[in-house]
Amino acid sequence: MTSNGAIETTQRNCWLNNEKALATIPFLDEALGELRINWLQKIIFINVTDLTFCPRQVSFRRLNEIPENQNQDKYLRGKLLNIQLQQILLARYPGKFEIEKQVQYNCSNFDSNLGQGCIVYVCGKIDAFNKEIGPYEFKTINSTQKIREPKSYDVQQIKYYMTMTNSMNGVLLYYHLDPKFTDDPSVKFPITMTEEELYSEHEKLVIAALSLSEAISAERPEMARHIAFDSELAWKCKSCPYSEDCKDMRIAANGFKSTGAA
Repeated sequence: MTSNGAIETTQRNCWLNNEKALATIPFLDEALGELRINWLQKIIFINVTDLTFCPRQVSFRRLNEIPENQNQDKYLRGKLLNIQLQQILLARYPGKFEIEKQVQYNCSNFDSNLGQGCIVYVCGKIDAFNKEIGPYEFKTINSTQKIREPKSYDVQQIKYYMTMTNSMNGVLLYYHLDPKFTDDPSVKFPITMTEEELYSEHEKLVIAALSLSEAISAERPEMARHIAFDSELAWKCKSCPYSEDCKDMRIAANGFKSTGAA
């Protein structure tokens, strides 16, 4: 037998031995025995921010993607500050922070009555995560007034992240972009939850995600929650490309013709 033939025989024997070793692992056999793949199931991915801002806009966007009119300058400055702060944390506290931590939550496991034949995942990306403390979220703000309390939608976002990482603590940090705050630009808000509150947020996350998934699956944006009358979030309607369609849906839901304000 040639040397190449001997090598091939040795490799083949190694593979066979490995396969026999794997076949004797009980928990692998049990896992494979329970594996069921339903190729007809839909898989719906929802972002945490889809739930904290406007679910109806998300539902519209899944049907017809139209770019939202955003303040790109503010977005880019915020992104740059975010990256710089993350780099400082990594350099100053090596091994203490996980940057851009990706989290994923399978909501379908918590609703046995989900009858739309789909799997619903909520996904997110945490700005910085510390195992001892919890998630950190960094926000930039253009206000000329010092922020005194965190925005409700930012609190909701970090609470969802706390839920997804089983953390009872988190930190919201706002960074003022206005030059008048150059000497003291940042404001920190510790966010805490009890075990009962953590469970409540867990339930809230699942319900919100499954509700949005139903609107997406049915391709009916009117089924999704809107924010038109939310005093803290109504500003998003001004830049929303679906605002007129949404208004018509709200009017129709109230039984009026599409001729007045909604």
